[in-house]
Amino acid sequence: MPLNWTAMSDALHDWAALSSGLVAIWSDQDAKQPPGSYITLRYGAFVPMGANDSVAYRYDAGAVAGQEIEYIVIGRRRFTVSVQVFTGSTLDETSALAVASKLAASLALPSVGQTFQNAGFSCYGVTSAQNLSAIEEADFEGRSTFELECYTRETLSERTGYIGSVQVQIEQDQHGQVLLVSTSTP
Repeated sequence: MPLNWTAMSDALHDWAALSSGLVAIWSDQDAKQPPGSYITLRYGAFVPMGANDSVAYRYDAGAVAGQEIEYIVIGRRRFTVSVQVFTGSTLDETSALAVASKLAASLALPSVGQTFQNAGFSCYGVTSAQNLSAIEEADFEGRSTFELECYTRETLSERTGYIGSVQVQIEQDQHGQVLLVSTSTP
C-alpha cells in the first residue's frame, strides 16, 4: 500500500502536541507563528535503504482474466523528523530543553510506538536534544532541537495478466520476401 503521508504526519503532530502539552505545527507552512511556546516539525530526506527496491510477484488463479499477476514494489526508506521547541523559559521544566528531553523520552512509551506503527512507520533512534536558546530582541528565547530517526516502507503494485494469444501478420512481396511482420495480443 502506498505510504499514507496524512496518517504519518497526523501521528507525529499528535505525539508532539500531546506529549508536550504545547501547540505543534509543521514547518514551512503559510501560517503565522503561534503565540507563546510551541513546537515545529519538519521532515528530512527520505533515503532508500539498499541499492534497489525489492520486487515480488503474486499469482491469483481466481482473478479476472488479465489481472492474474500482481507486480509489487517495496521500497524501504529511512527518514528523519526535525523537532524544534520554542519557549519563553530557558531554565525550568517548561524550558525548551526540558520539553525536548520529555518528548524524546516519550518515544519509549508503548502507546507512542503503536500509534506510529499504525501510521506506517517506526522510530529507531533519537539524537541528543541541543540547547539553542538565544536572545530574541531584549529577551531570552528558549530553543531546543533534536531529530527522530525513522523507518517506513512504500509498497506499490499493479496487476497484469498472461498473454492469451498472439496474432501474427506477415506481408510478402511477389518474390516471397518478407516486407512486414506485425504482432498483436487481443
